[in-house]
Amino acid sequence: MDNTQWEVRVISSTEHIHNGSWGDIMFTLIRDSSAPVVIKSAMGDLARFASARPDGIGLITVIEENASFPPHESRNIMIQTLRQTKLIGSATVVVGYGFRAAAVRGMLNGLSKFLPHIRPFRVFRRIPDACLWFTTTVSQIRPEWNLTSKRLEFALEDFFNQF
Repeated sequence: MDNTQWEVRVISSTEHIHNGSWGDIMFTLIRDSSAPVVIKSAMGDLARFASARPDGIGLITVIEENASFPPHESRNIMIQTLRQTKLIGSATVVVGYGFRAAAVRGMLNGLSKFLPHIRPFRVFRRIPDACLWFTTTVSQIRPEWNLTSKRLEFALEDFFNQF
């Protein structure tokens, strides 16, 4: 379905994490905690969202600068869920310039090596860069989504403005 018919929706929201969607694309905003209980809840939302879309989904994750480094148990929960999810494309934005943000970006790139079926996948520092890559890449797989980088950025902004 063409994205002009899509609406931004909130799937779930806590003080630590917000999940939403725009058509067949799920948005996750991690504010500060990546504790196992938080990640388990977010991955449950992802699994339910994906199960309703057997042709696959897009995933945009934004990790804010104050988010904690995900512990081993959280990383395992993410890997288990992502292995069972048909992803058309996934972009993760780790906001920030410092060592912690760079370490999280590096860890996520490393994790992707263990999930070869999650392609295409990339990690970014800035949302506009992620949107440009995501729309260019996913449009080759799902041209009927009629994605543009600006539409995706506006949808993300609409989602973020709800919190």
